[in-house]
Amino acid sequence: IDLTLQPGDLSELLDTTAVMAGLDPLTPILGPFPAYELPLVRGEQFRTLAGVGVFQPITQQWLIGSGIEVAEADRDIATAEYDRTTAELREGVERIFAGLKYAHWQVAAREATVAAMEAQLQDAQNGLAAGEVLAPLVLGAQAALMDARTEALKAHQERESLQWKLADLIGWEGDATTIEISEDSLPSRPDQSLTAWLARVELNPDLRAAAATVRKASAGTRAAQQGRIPELGAFATFTYQDGLPLLPNQTGTVGLAMTWDVFGFGRRDAEIRRGLARELQANLNEERVAEDLRREVRETYQMWIHAGELVELAEQVEDYRSQLMVQTQAALQAGEALDSKVRQDEADYAAAVADRVGAQTKRHLARLRLQFLTGDL
Repeated sequence: IDLTLQPGDLSELLDTTAVMAGLDPLTPILGPFPAYELPLVRGEQFRTLAGVGVFQPITQQWLIGSGIEVAEADRDIATAEYDRTTAELREGVERIFAGLKYAHWQVAAREATVAAMEAQLQDAQNGLAAGEVLAPLVLGAQAALMDARTEALKAHQERESLQWKLADLIGWEGDATTIEISEDSLPSRPDQSLTAWLARVELNPDLRAAAATVRKASAGTRAAQQGRIPELGAFATFTYQDGLPLLPNQTGTVGLAMTWDVFGFGRRDAEIRRGLARELQANLNEERVAEDLRREVRETYQMWIHAGELVELAEQVEDYRSQLMVQTQAALQAGEALDSKVRQDEADYAAAVADRVGAQTKRHLARLRLQFLTGDL
């Protein structure tokens, strides 16, 4: 845009004004007015235009808040799942470790039984050679020896199977049968009442995940309800230009913008009903998980009590077997007992030790399960 006055464009205006003022026309004296070309407005060849706008949601903040709550619930669910996986691995490793310690005593007991059966077979064979026993007694001793060797083989296989399971859990590379179990005691944990265990159920990862799912469903319902609210936002813009005459170099606007889906009532109502259904389902699931956990805690606690009773009985049996073995060994040295009798008493003592270790392992695993159920692993 160019606005320019040519020479003489204002001469008539100047003369008219002079006459009205009581003077003679001035242009005969002064010449044309203006005497030269006079530009009033001249546009630039290079124009500059820059602008920035800011939009701030207002009612959408509620939806954003609901979305953040959903994201936080997802984070809590993921954390609970991670804790559960970690606890399962720890429980699995300790359970197999305890099982291997028990399997060690089982193998020792089975091998002692094999030794006792071999000694009894030797006595039967000696008696048959001396004509003191019949052949069926030898056959029975041989069958008993085969049974003992079968049970010993099963014990070895069970121990090897546990070794491979432990190797899989801890990422052991190589031959799992090379894994050695130390003689260290299993972790000791303080005794607690059933009421105390039940009070700690809320820390279980599954229940924490269920509670987070309830929060997520509740936030989803609120988001669906907030969908009925028109979207209202405030905006502000600023524009700068250079090169366009007759226009201000800087301009700005502020205002409010609102959008609303007029014909979306059915869709929004359906979303709200779905949200309420998901929320109800999440609440029922949380109640179910809590009840299942409390039931399992009560059952496991009862197993722990019963295992403790078995430990006491097994310790008494072990003590009796130990005394009997010592007396039989003394009788053997005095020439009053057969070696097969000593072997049998030693096998019975080894079996009693294995039973006692088995009862203690069962009691320990029940306690371990209680720790897992209450989220303490």
